[in-house]
Amino acid sequence: MNDQTKKLKLEFFNKLLEANPQIKAQYDEYAASVFSLESMSGKTEAYINEVAREIQDELEEIDFTDFDWEFYTPRHSGYIPEYEAMGHMAEDKVEEFFSGLEDTFETDLVQGKTARALLFLVAVYDACIEAEINDEYCTLPDDNEYLLNQLQELQEKIIQSLSKQVIPGNSYRDFLEGLCTHYRQHYETDDQYLRFFEPLLLSLTANKEMAAITGEVIQAFRIPNQQLPRLLTKIHSLTGNIETWVHTSEQVLEHDSEVALKLLEHYHKTDYNRLVSTGEKLWNNNRFKKETAQLLYKTIDPEASPDFYKRVISFLTGQNRTVKYYKELREFLTEKEKEDFINKHYNDNKFYSMMLHVENRHEELLHYIRKNKDSWNFNNIVQYILEPFPGESFSLLKEKILKKIENERGRYVYQEVASWLNIALKIKSKNANARELILKLYHHKPNLPALKDEFRQAGLV
Repeated sequence: MNDQTKKLKLEFFNKLLEANPQIKAQYDEYAASVFSLESMSGKTEAYINEVAREIQDELEEIDFTDFDWEFYTPRHSGYIPEYEAMGHMAEDKVEEFFSGLEDTFETDLVQGKTARALLFLVAVYDACIEAEINDEYCTLPDDNEYLLNQLQELQEKIIQSLSKQVIPGNSYRDFLEGLCTHYRQHYETDDQYLRFFEPLLLSLTANKEMAAITGEVIQAFRIPNQQLPRLLTKIHSLTGNIETWVHTSEQVLEHDSEVALKLLEHYHKTDYNRLVSTGEKLWNNNRFKKETAQLLYKTIDPEASPDFYKRVISFLTGQNRTVKYYKELREFLTEKEKEDFINKHYNDNKFYSMMLHVENRHEELLHYIRKNKDSWNFNNIVQYILEPFPGESFSLLKEKILKKIENERGRYVYQEVASWLNIALKIKSKNANARELILKLYHHKPNLPALKDEFRQAGLV
């Protein structure tokens, strides 16, 4: 690059900074960080405590007992009970308060005070859990927990803002050391404290430089691996040390589903035996079955690992309750195991009926449907006996239809009747009987205009 090109770039950069105050503030902070002109090192705990007290006082001053009904905007049309409306107004007050906190954060960020802005969030956390909210009518559900949920939403917005920022390494180090110091002094026994801020730390640890800083600070403060499982594994992933990443992931996989999944995916590509042993370890300790079941189902060889595969497919069948999984599961079960599995789901009308249908136990299924003819799933389960028992199916449907028309009125009733008649029309040998029943009901005396309308809409006439 020649001198003229360098000069041109510097002129352009200066004009860019002059035209964009926010970018200039980022540059000033970055330059200050490089030349060590400004640092919050050693001042973080005092700052957090001071700001936390201020925010706590402000939270405790919010009055959740006196609302300005004149400016209340209903969330929906129709009747709204007073307690629900008060809850809406209480939520509005909290939302307005956190909007102000977001403005404070953004102001510090625009001014290039990154460490201060990030530590502000740490202070807000303290205030949220310590504040004694004036809410005698319980307008907010679990006041302090509700505030933490709002802070979590604020943190997500801030993560988006930070993605457009250039974060100086020294500012990040100041923040991380301040967070770890605060953790050591106040939250060592709280397993969820650092996990709360882990999404923020993950977004900030975006490259090798930040990963190195994060690793150094966490090691210096002897932060337990299980406190920040995703962050630790990301550090080793960014530094490219696969062996260390695997070792760390194995240590913390029972503490985080995402870490467990990534390690299982790695073993799927590199070591089948470790894939199975790691999966079995998780399942034996009842960890992340729901999260890992699909991956294990797709990657475990049923011939090489039949017992574990059977556990996985059994779990998926119980979770999803579909024909696909049940048909596969039944091939791995003994007759007794199959019977036990079916009986275990006796009270799930839809799933139980589907399994009896797959097993071709239709007489048993007919008896079961008769006992459960008032089930919400009747329309689904009766489908299984239309072919094997056309006469019995039609009789069941006709009985329900006539009973409904005799005892009830209304659009919903007529829609339900129409759905049963459409099912009856599927029974080929009883099609004429179904048509006869439709005409009889259509000309019902006394006249039922709404029923006729529903029949027309359902395509019955």
